[in-house]
Amino acid sequence: LLQGARRVSFSAPHRLPARRIQTDAMASSSPQVITPPLQKDPTIMNPAASADHKAERYYSAARMLGEPRGSAVVRFKDGSEWQERELYAKAIELDPQFAAAYHNLALALDDGETVAIADREWSQKELYVKAIEHENGFVPAYVNLARLLAPSEVVVIDSVGRLDSCGLLVRAIQLDPRCAVAYLNLALALPPNGRVHLQAAGSALPASALIAMAQQLDPTCVPTVAAAQVSLQQQQLQPQTQPQPKLVVNPVSKVIQPPVVVCQPARLPSLLGSAPNRGEKVLAAARPAEQAADA
Repeated sequence: LLQGARRVSFSAPHRLPARRIQTDAMASSSPQVITPPLQKDPTIMNPAASADHKAERYYSAARMLGEPRGSAVVRFKDGSEWQERELYAKAIELDPQFAAAYHNLALALDDGETVAIADREWSQKELYVKAIEHENGFVPAYVNLARLLAPSEVVVIDSVGRLDSCGLLVRAIQLDPRCAVAYLNLALALPPNGRVHLQAAGSALPASALIAMAQQLDPTCVPTVAAAQVSLQQQQLQPQTQPQPKLVVNPVSKVIQPPVVVCQPARLPSLLGSAPNRGEKVLAAARPAEQAADA
């Protein structure tokens, strides 16, 4: 699984203004305008406020924007209007170590899309990698990064090492043994008839056992589990890695405490787990994606 992979590496973002993003959808329709409460408005802060405090304001305002993405903007007291992506990008510009902002910005992008921050373009993969480098116990970033990798692709993460999609998911399970979606996505990532050794299990497990563990940890993921079982049967005829459900987690603040994540059943089972030291995590509505059953 670690052969013939492409290295993903990049430098820290520069402190230059983030490029404002304008989509065709915004140009052709009038988005809903949301006015944040004063405690989430960075334009009324004391000029002497710290950069990371300002970053939290932009980040908190971004979390007010729901689904579908791009259909609403935040209007601050100074009259400026911002999209979700712009707000997360600005938070990163102000605080380049803000792991949750990197993660949520990656969630806001469509698969294969990039975003400009300062003087460079960032892909979803690079954003997830950077989130992990700043918070190497950030379980959702491991899970979401894994679903983007090709079967032979490897990412290099500072302080973590070289990991392919299976390695990322195993790492997520090590960090949070109750992360049902990590077991489910690991089952989908395994090659046909493949097995994986999990320390807690004490033996090498096939995909079917991983699916059963996911269902035991989260009985609400039954539709997704059923789709995964169909997927495994199809792999016997046409070995091809299925697109994996995305773990959608949006931390509320820079101090992450154990989250409670509820995702749409067709996309992802619920998750009860822990995460690195930065605010309660509350789910924003999951964005549309391919159903596992259709993959």
